[in-house]
Amino acid sequence: MGEDGDKLLAVEGFVAVAIIIVDQAHRARPGGGLIHAGHGTLLLMPAPLIWHITELPVWEAAVRSGSYTRATRGRDLAEEGFLHASWPEQVSKVAKRVYPDRPSDLVILEIDVGRVEAAGIAVDIEADVDGKGRGYPHIKGPLPVSAVLRLRRTKWIGREFVVVA
Repeated sequence: MGEDGDKLLAVEGFVAVAIIIVDQAHRARPGGGLIHAGHGTLLLMPAPLIWHITELPVWEAAVRSGSYTRATRGRDLAEEGFLHASWPEQVSKVAKRVYPDRPSDLVILEIDVGRVEAAGIAVDIEADVDGKGRGYPHIKGPLPVSAVLRLRRTKWIGREFVVVA
């Protein structure tokens, strides 16, 4: 890139370090952002989004009650101890494993981790025991309906699980 490109890379590295230092001196704000007395708000990356596959009627019942407690297919939070979730790139593999009969009423809950944690519910990431990517997220309590940003439709095309919208 040349001399200017090299300087830019060095500056970017310095800025990243500065953000880490500043981040440690600030208090996190739910939903993203930082609060620092006297200096306003510094922008922060938004909280990550995780996905959970469920049947549409189960989600509709949760909306009426205000919280979602289905851990995985056929098991609830009280039985499992947490709600299973996945990263978007893991969802197809999960769908094939948990729903081999390919039901047509599956939806994906797109969940804002920041909103879950702001409600006092922890989200942990299990260890990647097989070494094939990221570990799976676990929601350690009832999922507030307000933490679901989007309901995604799905369908099966042959044996493939596809997110439609």
